[in-house]
Amino acid sequence: MREISLVSFRADADRISLPWQPAGRLQRPTEAGAIAVTSACDSVSAGGILGLGYVLAGNEAATELHDSNGIFRNIRLTPKPFYDTAKRRPRAPW
Repeated sequence: MREISLVSFRADADRISLPWQPAGRLQRPTEAGAIAVTSACDSVSAGGILGLGYVLAGNEAATELHDSNGIFRNIRLTPKPFYDTAKRRPRAPW
């Protein structure tokens, strides 16, 4: 069985309640470009939906990711951790 890697992502979605978690059992990604989304929330820091999921190891740099549930689209990977560890970004617009 191929190894998987945890990734952080930003995405778009319609008609979901946030924070989001998968309903039922999560399916392991089996192909390049697939992501198994484990959680997502509306993030002020990210400017939209920020989530976590698993991809096949070695595919962390895939240009196009697709959610097997079809809930999330325009999935873009973000660095982990997403938050500003160096504290260079202001936390509020003021």
